[in-house]
Amino acid sequence: MRIPGRFSVEIYHTFPFKTQVYQRGMEKLLQRVFLKENGNYIYEWNAIDQLVYLMIQSAYLYVTGHLQIRHLTDLYVFYRKAAEEDQFQELENRLKEFKVNILAQKLLHLSYMWFGTREECASMETEEEELQVFDILEKNVFYGMTGKFGPETDEQALDLRSDILKEEERENRMEKRALFYRRLREFFSLVRRQLKELYDILYSR
Repeated sequence: MRIPGRFSVEIYHTFPFKTQVYQRGMEKLLQRVFLKENGNYIYEWNAIDQLVYLMIQSAYLYVTGHLQIRHLTDLYVFYRKAAEEDQFQELENRLKEFKVNILAQKLLHLSYMWFGTREECASMETEEEELQVFDILEKNVFYGMTGKFGPETDEQALDLRSDILKEEERENRMEKRALFYRRLREFFSLVRRQLKELYDILYSR
């Protein structure tokens, strides 16, 4: 839903993630929402839960080639907000449930490299051998995971991508099976209709 000149809202009737790990994690995450103060029927997460969602969303979008700069901007802004609560161990544990804790941290690091202040960037030490990793990460954000700029080296990204592909293959098989049975029903329906017409012709003489 989009209101010109104002804001846009995305409404999902199912989770926008395909893997079972993400499905289970999102179910647990949604159980943590609470009714907004002075808000009718409006629920929200606390700062840590909101950050968990943004980080696992960014990891998923990165793997599927749909991560945009605005997502990394959100990561940077919400991480600074959540940092005030000093619950980083809880954040790490929650990200492990989605099996993207390392990948999500890399994307967060990248957001600080792009949008952080000089002091913030200096506080995040980056080893020389890590620079190539972030270089590939950065190019994959801009151009998608094409492998054109070097192979993906993050194991969690590779595992998540593999899980998504398996789920897509399963969905394709289900769609093909449903299409086969639908066409089979249509065929028998056509045969019955033709037999009925033939019966009517034969016995109308």
